[in-house]
Amino acid sequence: MVRTKTPADTGSSTLLLSEYFDAGDERFLPELYSSNAARKLQVFGPKWYADKRRFARDALLAYISDGCDRPHHRPLVKKLFKHAEAAGDDEAMAHFLVAFDKIAPRVFVTKKRRLPGSYTRGKVQLLRDDPSLPSYRSVADSVGRFTMKTRRYLQRRAWRFFRSMARRSPVEYVRVQSWMLSQYTDGQFDPPQRLLDAWGLVHALFWGCPALFRNFDGVRVARGRSMAELSPAPYAEEVWRESYAFEPLFVMLTRGQSSMVRNVAVSLLKEHHRGALDDIGVDALRALLKSPHAQAQSLGAELIEKSAGLERLTLAEWLELLKVDNPYALPVLAKMVLRYVSPSRVSLEHCVELATARPAPVAELGFEWLKARKLTSEAEFDAVLAVRNAPADVVRAPAVRWLLGIFESSDFAKPEHVRELIDSRFEDVRKCALESLESAGRFADEPLLWAALAESPYAEVRAFLLTHLALRASALDEGSLRHLWASVLLAVHRGSRAKQRAITQVAKAVAGEPAKADELLPLLAVALRSVRAPERRGALAAMAQAVAKNPALSAAVKKHVPELRMEVAS
Repeated sequence: MVRTKTPADTGSSTLLLSEYFDAGDERFLPELYSSNAARKLQVFGPKWYADKRRFARDALLAYISDGCDRPHHRPLVKKLFKHAEAAGDDEAMAHFLVAFDKIAPRVFVTKKRRLPGSYTRGKVQLLRDDPSLPSYRSVADSVGRFTMKTRRYLQRRAWRFFRSMARRSPVEYVRVQSWMLSQYTDGQFDPPQRLLDAWGLVHALFWGCPALFRNFDGVRVARGRSMAELSPAPYAEEVWRESYAFEPLFVMLTRGQSSMVRNVAVSLLKEHHRGALDDIGVDALRALLKSPHAQAQSLGAELIEKSAGLERLTLAEWLELLKVDNPYALPVLAKMVLRYVSPSRVSLEHCVELATARPAPVAELGFEWLKARKLTSEAEFDAVLAVRNAPADVVRAPAVRWLLGIFESSDFAKPEHVRELIDSRFEDVRKCALESLESAGRFADEPLLWAALAESPYAEVRAFLLTHLALRASALDEGSLRHLWASVLLAVHRGSRAKQRAITQVAKAVAGEPAKADELLPLLAVALRSVRAPERRGALAAMAQAVAKNPALSAAVKKHVPELRMEVAS
């Protein structure tokens, strides 16, 4: 007869689990997670906790951090918890407290209740136990999971360990709490009401907050109060005032994974450790500025000007600080760099690097240093040309105008440098370069530049050339001129004046050189079909004059533009 497996004896192999553990095999934890052998796991617990190997310890802490809520793992969790508590194992107990704060979730239900301060009934939201979790021992036994009552008991008992530690060893208490509180994440408090299910966190940070009310079935918002009124009121607040608490609070601020924890850390630091903050060293300041969290960044920005030792920073350290992605601190940092760093200490390469940085304060600083330099070689000139691609708008256009001013007098400037500006992907850079050509600058008569305009992929550049074509046509060969007209006319989706001007110019070119009629009329035919009637008038007038002067053109017109009938009066 085939025996049907029960939940208690399915899952992984206990023998294989023991072998993995003894051998220190990384497959131990995955095998453990899939085990349902509750009684055998309970026996295995003491052996595991007593093992002094680094492998066993790391696996233990990882197992606790997994959540302590896997089916049929209740005996193992209880055994490990009791051993850690009896041994005064603050590290393991901190892991247990963080894990237990996740396993007693409640849900909001809508009920009709008498509204506070009135005799009317209305809908209110109440916190109730998650119905998917077992409420009775018999149900818990069948699914192998903790009841809600046990979950809350585990939370209270884990917190009791640290409550006792605060009285027995305040220094160790703030150290362990600093690490423990840094492990909570914002995801645990989404929505924010999830905070109320974290018994340990609430007591550690908001013990004396009047907005909260605690009873046997969890934490609730006090009557007439709201979550917005939460304010830091940690358990044993007096120990957080002591000087030894400064460093643990600093760790909470820089390493805390929850914005709530970081906000509390900032509040306690400002309230109880203002003197230590004002005397903060450069290394600590750098840690604040380089933090990915806004709370640490804003505090660092606030402390920059008061920090001691900034005058001793090397140039490399200043440049490293300027790479910090910190919108709060960068404007102040740039000001401090101007105060403490002489431009003569900064190489041209670093000036260009700063000027082309994305943050505007850093780019402005680099540009200020660039303007103070005198370029002495063609290589330096080519290096500085990189500012045309500066990401910061407030720097890019002024930097290009500065370059164009240098072009007027420098022996190293070439027409190719202006062409680089005309070909820029930034519209404001192209605009500055075209204004330079229009104002008869040093290179305004260079054929190379005007020929480059005809090949430009940008509509406003080609339109600029068409406007000045009568004066600059000699700078273009016939192929470039035809390319210009074609690129403008075939962009039929653009309704710009440049297209109307190009149509008229093509028509006049046909009239002036009838031999090119078969080459240019197909282009003109496409353009005439794509524009509105008012835009055709100039071209039609030019064509009419051309046919009147040269009747032989009428055959070519009829061939390439059959819908356009032109008859020469006899």
